[in-house]
Amino acid sequence: MDSRATAIIAVPHQACGQTGSMLLHSMNRTVAQCAEADLDVLVVAPQAALSAWHEWCQSSCASVVSLPPSSDRQLLVSALRAGVQMSPKSCGWFLIPADILMRKPSTLLQLHEALRHHLIVHATVGQQPRLPVGFDRELFSELIHLDSDHALHRLMNRYPTQPVEVDDPGVLMHHWHPEPALPLAQGSTRHPEA
Repeated sequence: MDSRATAIIAVPHQACGQTGSMLLHSMNRTVAQCAEADLDVLVVAPQAALSAWHEWCQSSCASVVSLPPSSDRQLLVSALRAGVQMSPKSCGWFLIPADILMRKPSTLLQLHEALRHHLIVHATVGQQPRLPVGFDRELFSELIHLDSDHALHRLMNRYPTQPVEVDDPGVLMHHWHPEPALPLAQGSTRHPEA
């Protein structure tokens, strides 16, 4: 990879007011972890959440992107699409929810290393697939056209997806996971014919 990968941090609508302070704290920690892993950082959020982030933010290492109104159900896919569109020269992208509870910087380092050899990677703990999920630059044209969770799962079924076992049970705390209804194509390298 000759350019840096980008971490796309998706922020839900509730990241404002008193109930959002824990989320903002978690988000600030996630931004710092992404920077430590040598990732460019894009915070993608609805405008109200971005206003709260700017008031609370302790980090200047993240760029921000305002997200058009969307349901929380489609937030991750909308954030991924917007983040990819805003960073087209990136060598890859990691979708990371703002409320993920990664406890170890090694989680992102392991995923980043795996993305050097695979089109799609995702964290697993005890063989349970979870976020973060990473996508190689070769999938740019697919990612900018995603419009639903279903489309994301279809993409992950169409291309080889590599699970990366991490010693970080915090990733299990997030409710969304990248396992679609159909079995994933696992273990293949980016260029199977090579």
